[in-house]
Amino acid sequence: MTPKDVHALAISLDTSLFTHEYGSAMERQLEYAKKLGSYTLIVLNNKQKQPLKSITQKNLKIIPTNSQTRWFYIVDALKIAKNIIQSNTINVLTTQDPLITGLIGVLLKKKYHLPLNIQLHSDYFNNLNWLRQSTQNLFLYPLGILILHQANSLRYDNKRKMKHPFIFNPKLTKKTYQAPMYINYSDFHQTPKLKKDITRLISVGRLEWEKNFPMLITVVAQLIKQGKNISLTIVGGGSLKNKLQHQINQQRVQEKIKITGFLKKNAVKKLLHQNDLFILSSHYEGWAMVTMEALAAGLPVIMTNVGNAGELVVNQKTGLVVPKDNPIALKDAIQYALEHPKKMYQLAKVGQKKVYKNFSKNKLINAWIKCLYETAKIKT
Repeated sequence: MTPKDVHALAISLDTSLFTHEYGSAMERQLEYAKKLGSYTLIVLNNKQKQPLKSITQKNLKIIPTNSQTRWFYIVDALKIAKNIIQSNTINVLTTQDPLITGLIGVLLKKKYHLPLNIQLHSDYFNNLNWLRQSTQNLFLYPLGILILHQANSLRYDNKRKMKHPFIFNPKLTKKTYQAPMYINYSDFHQTPKLKKDITRLISVGRLEWEKNFPMLITVVAQLIKQGKNISLTIVGGGSLKNKLQHQINQQRVQEKIKITGFLKKNAVKKLLHQNDLFILSSHYEGWAMVTMEALAAGLPVIMTNVGNAGELVVNQKTGLVVPKDNPIALKDAIQYALEHPKKMYQLAKVGQKKVYKNFSKNKLINAWIKCLYETAKIKT
Protein backbone atom coordinates (compact mmCIF):
# COMPACT_ATOMS: atom_id res chain seq x y z
CA MET A 1 0.00 0.00 0.00
CA THR A 2 1.21 3.51 -0.87
CA PRO A 3 -0.36 6.97 -0.33
CA LYS A 4 -1.80 6.66 -3.84
CA ASP A 5 -3.89 3.75 -2.53
CA VAL A 6 -5.47 6.04 0.06
CA HIS A 7 -8.99 7.22 -0.74
CA ALA A 8 -9.99 9.68 1.96
CA LEU A 9 -13.39 11.08 2.88
CA ALA A 10 -13.29 14.25 4.99
CA ILE A 11 -16.10 16.00 6.87
CA SER A 12 -15.48 19.73 6.98
CA LEU A 13 -16.96 23.05 8.08
CA ASP A 14 -14.79 25.13 5.77
CA THR A 15 -17.12 26.96 3.37
CA SER A 16 -14.16 29.14 2.31
CA LEU A 17 -13.28 26.25 -0.02
CA PHE A 18 -16.10 27.61 -2.17
CA THR A 19 -15.91 31.32 -1.36
CA HIS A 20 -12.09 31.67 -1.02
CA GLU A 21 -12.82 34.13 1.78
CA TYR A 22 -10.03 33.14 4.15
CA GLY A 23 -6.51 32.00 3.43
CA SER A 24 -5.50 29.33 0.90
CA ALA A 25 -7.79 26.47 1.90
CA MET A 26 -8.49 25.29 -1.66
CA GLU A 27 -4.81 25.40 -2.57
CA ARG A 28 -4.00 23.15 0.39
CA GLN A 29 -6.67 20.59 -0.48
CA LEU A 30 -5.40 20.38 -4.06
CA GLU A 31 -1.88 19.74 -2.78
CA TYR A 32 -3.12 16.98 -0.48
CA ALA A 33 -5.16 15.41 -3.27
CA LYS A 34 -2.07 15.17 -5.49
CA LYS A 35 -0.54 12.75 -2.99
CA LEU A 36 -3.63 10.55 -2.60
CA GLY A 37 -5.66 8.19 -4.75
CA SER A 38 -8.69 10.40 -4.18
CA TYR A 39 -9.76 13.04 -1.70
CA THR A 40 -13.41 13.90 -1.12
CA LEU A 41 -14.70 16.54 1.27
CA ILE A 42 -18.27 16.96 2.49
CA VAL A 43 -18.72 20.53 3.72
CA LEU A 44 -21.52 21.34 6.15
CA ASN A 45 -23.34 24.49 5.07
CA ASN A 46 -26.72 26.21 5.36
CA LYS A 47 -28.16 26.90 1.92
CA GLN A 48 -30.48 29.54 3.38
CA LYS A 49 -27.38 31.66 4.00
CA GLN A 50 -25.57 30.73 0.80
CA PRO A 51 -26.27 27.80 -1.56
CA LEU A 52 -23.06 26.26 -2.85
CA LYS A 53 -22.15 24.12 -5.86
CA SER A 54 -19.98 21.01 -5.82
CA ILE A 55 -16.41 21.31 -7.08
CA THR A 56 -14.45 18.61 -8.90
CA GLN A 57 -10.80 19.09 -9.84
CA LYS A 58 -9.02 15.91 -10.92
CA ASN A 59 -9.10 13.57 -7.90
CA LEU A 60 -10.43 16.22 -5.52
CA LYS A 61 -14.18 16.51 -4.92
CA ILE A 62 -15.83 19.01 -2.58
CA ILE A 63 -19.54 18.54 -1.92
CA PRO A 64 -21.69 20.94 0.15
CA THR A 65 -24.58 19.56 2.19
CA ASN A 66 -26.76 22.59 1.29
CA SER A 67 -28.82 21.87 4.39
CA GLN A 68 -32.05 23.72 5.16
CA THR A 69 -30.74 24.52 8.63
CA ARG A 70 -27.76 23.42 10.73
CA TRP A 71 -30.05 20.90 12.45
CA PHE A 72 -29.97 18.87 9.23
CA TYR A 73 -26.17 18.81 8.92
CA ILE A 74 -25.78 15.31 10.34
CA VAL A 75 -28.58 13.71 8.34
CA ASP A 76 -27.55 15.39 5.08
CA ALA A 77 -23.87 14.56 5.53
CA LEU A 78 -24.66 10.91 6.25
CA LYS A 79 -26.80 10.65 3.08
CA ILE A 80 -24.06 12.13 0.91
CA ALA A 81 -21.41 9.97 2.56
CA LYS A 82 -23.45 6.83 1.96
CA ASN A 83 -23.47 7.44 -1.80
CA ILE A 84 -19.76 8.24 -1.86
CA ILE A 85 -18.71 5.21 0.20
CA GLN A 86 -20.91 2.82 -1.78
CA SER A 87 -19.62 4.06 -5.14
CA ASN A 88 -15.95 4.56 -4.23
CA THR A 89 -13.15 2.70 -2.52
CA ILE A 90 -13.00 4.95 0.55
CA ASN A 91 -10.58 3.47 3.09
CA VAL A 92 -10.12 6.29 5.64
CA LEU A 93 -12.28 8.95 7.27
CA THR A 94 -11.12 12.28 8.68
CA THR A 95 -13.05 15.07 10.38
CA GLN A 96 -12.17 18.72 10.91
CA ASP A 97 -13.01 18.75 14.61
CA PRO A 98 -14.06 16.47 17.49
CA LEU A 99 -17.53 18.05 17.71
CA ILE A 100 -20.22 17.94 15.00
CA THR A 101 -17.95 16.73 12.20
CA GLY A 102 -16.39 14.28 14.64
CA LEU A 103 -19.80 12.90 15.55
CA ILE A 104 -20.57 12.35 11.86
CA GLY A 105 -17.22 10.60 11.50
CA VAL A 106 -17.95 8.27 14.42
CA LEU A 107 -21.35 7.33 12.95
CA LEU A 108 -19.73 6.58 9.58
CA LYS A 109 -16.96 4.57 11.23
CA LYS A 110 -19.48 2.40 13.09
CA LYS A 111 -21.64 1.80 10.04
CA TYR A 112 -18.97 1.16 7.41
CA HIS A 113 -16.11 -0.11 9.62
CA LEU A 114 -13.66 2.48 8.34
CA PRO A 115 -10.70 3.86 10.34
CA LEU A 116 -11.30 7.38 11.64
CA ASN A 117 -8.88 10.28 12.05
CA ILE A 118 -10.01 13.33 14.01
CA GLN A 119 -8.27 16.67 13.64
CA LEU A 120 -7.67 19.16 16.45
CA HIS A 121 -7.26 22.61 14.90
CA SER A 122 -8.65 24.63 17.78
CA ASP A 123 -8.04 24.58 21.51
CA TYR A 124 -11.33 23.12 22.75
CA PHE A 125 -10.21 21.27 25.83
CA ASN A 126 -7.26 23.08 27.42
CA ASN A 127 -8.79 26.53 27.34
CA LEU A 128 -11.31 27.89 29.83
CA ASN A 129 -12.07 30.76 27.46
CA TRP A 130 -13.60 28.33 24.98
CA LEU A 131 -15.83 26.90 27.71
CA ARG A 132 -16.88 30.38 28.78
CA GLN A 133 -17.64 31.48 25.24
CA SER A 134 -21.11 29.93 25.29
CA THR A 135 -23.31 27.66 27.39
CA GLN A 136 -23.41 25.27 24.45
CA ASN A 137 -19.68 24.62 24.83
CA LEU A 138 -20.21 23.28 28.36
CA PHE A 139 -22.28 20.46 26.83
CA LEU A 140 -19.98 20.01 23.82
CA TYR A 141 -16.91 19.51 26.04
CA PRO A 142 -17.77 16.01 27.38
CA LEU A 143 -19.23 15.02 23.99
CA GLY A 144 -15.99 16.03 22.31
CA ILE A 145 -13.92 13.92 24.71
CA LEU A 146 -16.12 10.88 24.05
CA ILE A 147 -15.85 11.42 20.29
CA LEU A 148 -12.06 11.72 20.45
CA HIS A 149 -11.85 8.36 22.18
CA GLN A 150 -13.58 6.76 19.20
CA ALA A 151 -10.84 7.91 16.82
CA ASN A 152 -8.13 5.63 15.47
CA SER A 153 -5.71 8.53 15.08
CA LEU A 154 -5.47 12.22 15.90
CA ARG A 155 -4.03 15.08 13.90
CA TYR A 156 -2.98 18.05 16.02
CA ASP A 157 -1.14 21.27 15.28
CA ASN A 158 0.36 22.49 18.56
CA LYS A 159 1.75 20.33 21.33
CA ARG A 160 -0.18 22.02 24.14
CA LYS A 161 -3.33 20.19 22.99
CA MET A 162 -1.76 16.83 23.68
CA LYS A 163 -1.12 17.67 27.32
CA HIS A 164 -4.81 17.26 28.15
CA PRO A 165 -5.15 14.13 30.35
CA PHE A 166 -8.24 12.93 28.46
CA ILE A 167 -6.43 13.11 25.12
CA PHE A 168 -2.83 12.15 25.82
CA ASN A 169 -3.59 9.03 27.79
CA PRO A 170 -1.08 6.14 27.82
CA LYS A 171 -3.96 3.66 27.95
CA LEU A 172 -5.23 4.82 24.58
CA THR A 173 -3.77 3.04 21.57
CA LYS A 174 -4.61 5.65 18.95
CA LYS A 175 -1.78 7.23 17.00
CA THR A 176 -1.06 10.96 17.09
CA TYR A 177 0.48 13.10 14.37
CA GLN A 178 1.58 16.71 14.54
CA ALA A 179 0.72 18.25 11.17
CA PRO A 180 -0.12 21.98 11.18
CA MET A 181 -1.55 23.47 8.01
CA TYR A 182 1.09 25.00 5.77
CA ILE A 183 1.36 28.27 3.89
CA ASN A 184 3.34 29.17 0.79
CA TYR A 185 5.99 31.39 2.28
CA SER A 186 6.89 32.78 -1.13
CA ASP A 187 3.46 34.43 -1.19
CA PHE A 188 4.48 36.64 1.75
CA HIS A 189 8.29 36.71 1.75
CA GLN A 190 10.21 39.83 2.55
CA THR A 191 13.64 40.00 4.15
CA PRO A 192 13.43 41.48 7.67
CA LYS A 193 14.46 45.13 7.80
CA LEU A 194 16.00 47.03 10.66
CA LYS A 195 13.64 49.94 11.37
CA LYS A 196 14.80 53.11 13.08
CA ASP A 197 11.37 53.35 14.68
CA ILE A 198 8.49 50.91 15.07
CA THR A 199 5.31 52.89 14.48
CA ARG A 200 2.97 50.82 12.30
CA LEU A 201 1.27 47.88 14.02
CA ILE A 202 -0.87 45.27 12.28
CA SER A 203 -3.07 42.33 13.25
CA VAL A 204 -4.88 39.88 10.97
CA GLY A 205 -7.81 37.63 11.87
CA ARG A 206 -11.52 37.05 11.83
CA LEU A 207 -13.43 39.67 13.78
CA GLU A 208 -14.81 37.19 16.28
CA TRP A 209 -14.74 36.79 20.07
CA GLU A 210 -11.84 34.37 20.28
CA LYS A 211 -9.43 36.83 18.61
CA ASN A 212 -9.83 39.29 21.50
CA PHE A 213 -9.47 42.43 19.40
CA PRO A 214 -11.17 44.57 22.12
CA MET A 215 -8.11 44.04 24.34
CA LEU A 216 -5.73 44.98 21.53
CA ILE A 217 -7.71 48.11 20.67
CA THR A 218 -7.83 49.16 24.34
CA VAL A 219 -4.08 48.72 24.79
CA VAL A 220 -3.11 50.53 21.59
CA ALA A 221 -5.56 53.36 22.35
CA GLN A 222 -3.92 53.80 25.77
CA LEU A 223 -0.46 54.01 24.20
CA ILE A 224 -1.66 56.55 21.64
CA LYS A 225 -3.17 58.72 24.38
CA GLN A 226 0.14 58.50 26.25
CA GLY A 227 1.82 60.11 23.27
CA LYS A 228 3.21 57.07 21.43
CA ASN A 229 3.49 57.68 17.70
CA ILE A 230 1.83 54.46 16.58
CA SER A 231 -1.04 53.27 14.42
CA LEU A 232 -2.85 49.94 14.20
CA THR A 233 -4.36 48.23 11.17
CA ILE A 234 -6.75 45.34 11.81
CA VAL A 235 -7.31 43.14 8.76
CA GLY A 236 -10.34 40.85 8.72
CA GLY A 237 -14.08 40.54 8.51
CA GLY A 238 -16.58 39.08 10.93
CA SER A 239 -19.62 39.54 13.12
CA LEU A 240 -17.94 41.97 15.55
CA LYS A 241 -16.88 44.58 12.99
CA ASN A 242 -19.50 47.17 13.99
CA LYS A 243 -18.89 46.59 17.69
CA LEU A 244 -15.14 47.01 17.30
CA GLN A 245 -15.57 50.14 15.20
CA HIS A 246 -17.83 51.56 17.92
CA GLN A 247 -15.12 50.87 20.49
CA ILE A 248 -12.56 52.68 18.31
CA ASN A 249 -14.90 55.65 17.89
CA GLN A 250 -15.59 55.82 21.62
CA GLN A 251 -11.85 55.91 22.30
CA ARG A 252 -11.56 58.69 19.68
CA VAL A 253 -8.67 56.97 17.94
CA GLN A 254 -10.35 56.37 14.57
CA GLU A 255 -7.55 58.28 12.81
CA LYS A 256 -4.98 55.89 14.25
CA ILE A 257 -6.78 52.53 14.40
CA LYS A 258 -8.35 51.24 11.19
CA ILE A 259 -10.35 48.10 10.33
CA THR A 260 -9.96 47.15 6.68
CA GLY A 261 -12.51 44.34 6.49
CA PHE A 262 -11.75 41.14 4.62
CA LEU A 263 -8.89 41.41 2.10
CA LYS A 264 -7.48 38.92 -0.40
CA LYS A 265 -4.02 37.44 -0.01
CA ASN A 266 -2.13 39.94 -2.17
CA ALA A 267 -3.65 42.88 -0.30
CA VAL A 268 -2.77 41.28 3.06
CA LYS A 269 0.78 40.70 1.84
CA LYS A 270 1.09 44.36 0.80
CA LEU A 271 -0.07 45.56 4.22
CA LEU A 272 2.26 43.18 6.07
CA HIS A 273 5.15 44.57 4.04
CA GLN A 274 4.13 48.13 4.86
CA ASN A 275 3.96 47.61 8.63
CA ASP A 276 6.57 47.20 11.37
CA LEU A 277 5.14 44.86 14.01
CA PHE A 278 2.58 42.04 14.03
CA ILE A 279 0.39 41.43 17.09
CA LEU A 280 -1.89 38.50 17.87
CA SER A 281 -4.08 38.98 20.97
CA SER A 282 -6.29 35.87 20.88
CA HIS A 283 -8.07 34.13 23.77
CA TYR A 284 -7.27 30.86 21.99
CA GLU A 285 -6.00 29.62 18.63
CA GLY A 286 -5.38 26.49 16.66
CA TRP A 287 -1.90 26.79 15.21
CA ALA A 288 -2.11 30.55 14.42
CA MET A 289 -1.07 30.48 10.77
CA VAL A 290 -1.07 34.28 10.66
CA THR A 291 2.13 34.29 12.70
CA MET A 292 3.75 32.15 9.99
CA GLU A 293 2.65 34.70 7.40
CA ALA A 294 3.95 37.58 9.51
CA LEU A 295 7.36 35.94 10.01
CA ALA A 296 7.57 35.13 6.30
CA ALA A 297 6.84 38.82 5.66
CA GLY A 298 9.82 39.76 7.82
CA LEU A 299 7.85 41.17 10.73
CA PRO A 300 8.63 40.73 14.42
CA VAL A 301 5.74 39.08 16.29
CA ILE A 302 4.09 39.68 19.65
CA MET A 303 1.47 37.06 20.53
CA THR A 304 -0.48 35.76 23.48
CA ASN A 305 0.44 32.33 24.85
CA VAL A 306 -1.78 30.38 22.45
CA GLY A 307 -1.38 28.32 19.28
CA ASN A 308 2.25 27.97 18.21
CA ALA A 309 3.62 30.08 21.06
CA GLY A 310 6.53 28.17 22.58
CA GLU A 311 7.05 26.09 19.44
CA LEU A 312 7.40 28.60 16.62
CA VAL A 313 7.18 31.94 18.41
CA VAL A 314 9.45 31.46 21.42
CA ASN A 315 9.66 34.33 23.90
CA GLN A 316 12.79 36.47 23.44
CA LYS A 317 14.11 34.05 20.80
CA THR A 318 11.80 34.30 17.78
CA GLY A 319 9.27 36.83 19.11
CA LEU A 320 7.58 38.02 22.27
CA VAL A 321 4.97 35.87 24.05
CA VAL A 322 2.67 37.30 26.72
CA PRO A 323 -0.01 35.71 28.93
CA LYS A 324 -3.43 35.60 27.30
CA ASP A 325 -6.17 37.95 28.54
CA ASN A 326 -3.56 40.19 30.17
CA PRO A 327 -3.71 43.76 28.79
CA ILE A 328 -0.94 44.99 31.09
CA ALA A 329 1.48 42.33 29.79
CA LEU A 330 0.51 43.08 26.19
CA LYS A 331 1.01 46.80 26.72
CA ASP A 332 4.43 46.20 28.30
CA ALA A 333 5.46 44.01 25.35
CA ILE A 334 4.43 46.63 22.80
CA GLN A 335 6.29 49.32 24.74
CA TYR A 336 9.36 47.07 24.83
CA ALA A 337 9.14 46.60 21.06
CA LEU A 338 8.85 50.36 20.47
CA GLU A 339 11.93 50.99 22.62
CA HIS A 340 14.04 48.14 21.17
CA PRO A 341 13.68 48.10 17.35
CA LYS A 342 17.09 46.42 16.93
CA LYS A 343 16.09 43.55 19.23
CA MET A 344 12.80 43.11 17.36
CA TYR A 345 14.71 43.01 14.07
CA GLN A 346 16.91 40.23 15.45
CA LEU A 347 13.86 38.27 16.63
CA ALA A 348 12.26 38.64 13.19
CA LYS A 349 15.38 37.29 11.46
CA VAL A 350 15.62 34.23 13.71
CA GLY A 351 11.85 33.68 13.52
CA GLN A 352 11.83 33.74 9.73
CA LYS A 353 14.68 31.21 9.57
CA LYS A 354 12.87 28.92 12.00
CA VAL A 355 9.54 28.97 10.17
CA TYR A 356 11.26 28.17 6.86
CA LYS A 357 13.39 25.38 8.30
CA ASN A 358 11.10 23.64 10.78
CA PHE A 359 7.69 24.27 9.22
CA SER A 360 8.31 24.07 5.50
CA LYS A 361 5.49 23.34 3.08
CA ASN A 362 6.82 19.89 2.14
CA LYS A 363 7.34 18.85 5.76
CA LEU A 364 3.81 19.77 6.78
CA ILE A 365 2.17 18.22 3.70
CA ASN A 366 4.10 14.97 4.16
CA ALA A 367 3.19 14.86 7.86
CA TRP A 368 -0.52 15.04 7.02
CA ILE A 369 -0.27 12.48 4.20
CA LYS A 370 1.62 10.12 6.53
CA CYS A 371 -1.20 10.46 9.07
CA LEU A 372 -3.87 9.54 6.50
CA TYR A 373 -1.75 6.74 5.03
CA GLU A 374 -1.03 5.05 8.35
CA THR A 375 -4.62 5.50 9.55
CA ALA A 376 -5.94 3.90 6.35
CA LYS A 377 -3.99 0.73 7.19
CA ILE A 378 -5.72 0.33 10.57
CA LYS A 379 -8.26 -2.49 10.61
CA THR A 380 -11.58 -1.73 12.36
